[in-house]
Amino acid sequence: MQPSLLKQAILPDAISNLSILPSLPVGGRSGVDQAIESFTAFVESLRKEYDFIIIDTAPVLAVAETQLMTTCVDAVVLVVRWDRATRDAVRLASKAISTPTNQVRASVLNGVNLELQSRYLSGDTASYYAYNKAYYAE
Repeated sequence: MQPSLLKQAILPDAISNLSILPSLPVGGRSGVDQAIESFTAFVESLRKEYDFIIIDTAPVLAVAETQLMTTCVDAVVLVVRWDRATRDAVRLASKAISTPTNQVRASVLNGVNLELQSRYLSGDTASYYAYNKAYYAE
């Protein structure tokens, strides 16, 4: 991508002070699998401009391009949807995107239903949700 086109495509976010490059499908597919070398070069060009680059990808097990994209990043954070992803799926996804030089550095459990979670374990911090739910934002 030409530098001038890249600058035009990046959208600044005033609230977070982040620069966002939205993705657009190419012919119904991202095309990363067909041009991983170009994608790697693209990421390298972004490294010259930005201290941190966060690439939000499609689900690991659903889209093969996601696995290819992880080969040109410094770290991977695996985001797991609570009460949706099975343990086997999480293990498989983690294994699919881990390489000898780039392991999953962290996992994030999102979408936790604190009220339902509080029923699973007593004494768990989530079990106090029902008692203190007035303090939580909806």
